[in-house]
Amino acid sequence: MPYTNCISLTTALKLDLFDDIEYKHLKDLLTPTMDYDNYDFEVKIEDLPNNEDYYYYIKFSFTLGYTKFEKIYGVNIGSVRAYQIGELWEEN
Repeated sequence: MPYTNCISLTTALKLDLFDDIEYKHLKDLLTPTMDYDNYDFEVKIEDLPNNEDYYYYIKFSFTLGYTKFEKIYGVNIGSVRAYQIGELWEEN
């Protein structure tokens, strides 16, 4: 399934993409004057292979400044997280 390659800061925060990232990488993005809904950044979203029926793995790769980050989620297909990720699918 193809995913979008661009997400807003609001979406990134909903998905907890920045949870394990040091503040020094985020301080220029997460300011009170930033419009979180209209600021988009590039992200690569990939499904990872697995052998489980009701659980899947997905990887988000993105760059902040000159630093690359990856976040891998294990997602139960009936969870809120699965719904949030499903909203990132693009129609062909």
